Amino acid sequence: MRLRASKNLITHLDNGLLRIVEIVSQKEVTCEAETIYWLAQFPDWTEPETVCQNHPDVDAASLLEQLEALFELGFLLREESREALAEQHTLSKWCFGSAAAIFHFATQNLTFMSLEESRQGQIEKQQVGQSPALFTESTGARTISLQPDPESPLLGLMAKRRTIRETRQTSITRQALSDCLFAGLGITGFVSGSAEQLPLKMTPSGGARNPYEAYICVQKVAGLDQGLYHYLAVSNELQQVADWQDISQAALLGGQDWAESKSATILLVARLERTMWKYSDDMGYKVVLIEAGHIAQNMALMATAHGLSACPTAALANDLIKSKLGLTELTHTPVYAICIGEPEGIDPGVVANRRIAPQFQPTPELDQISNL
Repeated sequence: MRLRASKNLITHLDNGLLRIVEIVSQKEVTCEAETIYWLAQFPDWTEPETVCQNHPDVDAASLLEQLEALFELGFLLREESREALAEQHTLSKWCFGSAAAIFHFATQNLTFMSLEESRQGQIEKQQVGQSPALFTESTGARTISLQPDPESPLLGLMAKRRTIRETRQTSITRQALSDCLFAGLGITGFVSGSAEQLPLKMTPSGGARNPYEAYICVQKVAGLDQGLYHYLAVSNELQQVADWQDISQAALLGGQDWAESKSATILLVARLERTMWKYSDDMGYKVVLIEAGHIAQNMALMATAHGLSACPTAALANDLIKSKLGLTELTHTPVYAICIGEPEGIDPGVVANRRIAPQFQPTPELDQISNL
């Protein structure tokens, strides 16, 4: 039997303790420095007995026992084993650097706190120390006044955008959903690139690679059956990929109960290979994440124009989403979600910023929103 150290291992110090992490599975253990040494003896496929022979001063039985423990942890892989082939597949698909891989796999399938837990946590932190300032004020140096144009319809629309979790139990129109999807991902044209025709959308994309696909969990949309749909951006069409069955919007979004009442949830799924094809360094991964914000903002503004509220969230149950959508490729990964519904009300605690033009009010009446 020949073994090789996993190529997905990293080590770090944690309060003086040396720890090893397998970045894909996120399996982590405390170890001694000699463990790193023994792993380093398997840079390529090597028989354990050969390592023992190269270290005649070390008790062979004890060393083989240590190597067996590392094998059981998955830190040493057996040649042609299922685990070795899976790692080979991962390495062949992941073209960004190791730093991006560490972040990517570490943020999959996390456990998220509830809104109440978050509120209590902030109260406890406030008792220990003040929150950092959330905006910057003049330090006394000369300033130049800038005022938004009160006649700008776009600024007026943007000022009315709010994330409102409380939703009425009503259906949204298919037109509203169509417009939100088109604003974020619709293809408006094509431009010639160095190697191919590149799709143009209403949001910027690094290298015009446009890595995102949208899947929609439809609960209450007029004219559509409940279920999961795939948005075909090039033709502005929906294709159903699964019926309703036991799909829960709250479960897909990490147990966030407020999401269950939303009329529809748009799941932004990155196809990382599109961006990897041009950008193979860690910066490419950063670009992909930033693009989700561009798309979500366009969708949120379009939802506002339809009198709806769009609630974005990055708290996702990644494996559950991939299972429901039938996503099997390593590079197809859920990144962001936008939940859309008719708002129940406006938070009465919101007040306007009186230092700017008074026309920009953050608390419009619901009938004003609906008339946009």
